[in-house]
Amino acid sequence: MTLSPVQIDSIWVGRPDRHTSTIFRDKRVFGLDYIPDSILHRDEQIRRLRSNLDDIERGVKPKNSLVIGTFGTGKTVSVCSVCRSLPSTPVVAYLNCAEQNTRIKILREILGKLKNEDVRPGFPSDFYLRWFKEQAGRHRFVILILDEVDKFVEHKDSEYEDLFYTLSRTVDNVVVIMLTNRTNFEENFLAELDSRVRDTFYFERIEFPDYYANELMDILRDRVQIGLNSGTYDEGTIATISKISYDNGLRARGIVKLTRMAGEIAESKGHSRIENEDIRQAADRWIEVHELDLIRRLPPPVRALLAYIHVNSPFASTAYEYYKEFAIRNGIGQSRAQFQVYLTELDTLGLIDKDKHGRGRGKGADMRLTVKPEIETIVTRSLESEPASFALGTHPPKTESVTEKTQL
Repeated sequence: MTLSPVQIDSIWVGRPDRHTSTIFRDKRVFGLDYIPDSILHRDEQIRRLRSNLDDIERGVKPKNSLVIGTFGTGKTVSVCSVCRSLPSTPVVAYLNCAEQNTRIKILREILGKLKNEDVRPGFPSDFYLRWFKEQAGRHRFVILILDEVDKFVEHKDSEYEDLFYTLSRTVDNVVVIMLTNRTNFEENFLAELDSRVRDTFYFERIEFPDYYANELMDILRDRVQIGLNSGTYDEGTIATISKISYDNGLRARGIVKLTRMAGEIAESKGHSRIENEDIRQAADRWIEVHELDLIRRLPPPVRALLAYIHVNSPFASTAYEYYKEFAIRNGIGQSRAQFQVYLTELDTLGLIDKDKHGRGRGKGADMRLTVKPEIETIVTRSLESEPASFALGTHPPKTESVTEKTQL
C-alpha cells in the first residue's frame, strides 16, 4: 500500500525501479527512507506499537509511545511500517525534530501535512494553534511522529511543554509517537516536565535494542535480494559487510549505506560483482563519515564536554567544574548527576576512555578522561566548525547559546 503525501510523505514506499545497472537492481532499496514489506527481528517492538494503536479501530484515542534505541536499530522504519498498515489508515504526520525544533515550527509543519500545502510563517503561535485544532478536528485520528524528539525538548525556547499540554488536554484525536536515540531521555524528560503536563501526557516506553551480528546478516540478505542484481554478491559479501558494520557499531543503517557505497565503487570500476576491495574502500569512507555525523549530532552540552576532554585530558572532577561553568552560562542543569549522564553517553558511544587514578594518600581516586586515540583526528574535524573557544574546550560561548549556534 502506498501512502498519500498527507501521510508519511518523507518515507519511500514503492516498486523496484527497473533502471539499467551492472550492480543494482534497485538502488532505492538502499535508501534510508525505504520501508521494506517485512521488518526483521523487531516482532516484539512492532507488536507493542500495534497494540498501542489498536484503540484507533475502536474509536478511542490510543496511548502515546516513546520509542528509544540507538542509531540504526530500526525505530523509524518500524514505526512508519506499523502506521501504514493500520486498517483505518489514519492521517500520519512525520516530523524530524532536528529541523522542526520549536512549537510554532511543529504546528506549521503539521498543518502543512494536514492541508498538503506549504504554510506561511509570520503569524503568532496562537493563530497556528487554533488552525491546527480546526484541521485536526476534520480527521478521525492523527498520528504525530516526532523523530529525534530530544532535539525539540532540549532546544532553547522550544515551548515543548505547551505543545504536549495542548495535545494531552485540549485535543482528543492526536496520538504522539516520540522517537529518540538518547537512552536516558525518559528520565531527564520526566524530571523536568511540569507536573500539569506529566499528569496527563502519558506514554509507553518501547525499547529497540542493538542487533546481533546474525540479525544484521538477515537484514542485509533481505535487502540485497531486492536491491542487487543476481551474481553481484554472495554469502561472503553479506558476511563481510555485516561483520564490518557490527564491529564498528554501524548497525542496520550502516549495512544499508555500506552496501550501497560498495556497489557504487564496484560499478565505477567496471566490476561485475562487489569485491572485497570495494567493501574495504567503502568501509574506510563510511566509518569516518559515520563518526563525524555521530559527534556533530550530539547535544551541545555533550559536544562541549567532548571538546574539553579532547584538548585537556582532564580528571573527571576537573571536567565537572568546566561543565558547571558551561551549564550556568547556557541555563541548563548543572548537577553532578546530569554531568554523569552526559559522561556515560560519551563512554557508551565509544568516544572516550576512563582510567582510574589515585589522587594521593587519603584523597581517594579520580578518573582520567581521554578521547580514544583512534578517533582523535575525527573529533578534531567534527569540532572545526564550532566557535573557537568552544572547539578548544576552554570556555563555552559567551554571547549566544550553543543550541542556537549549532541549530540543533
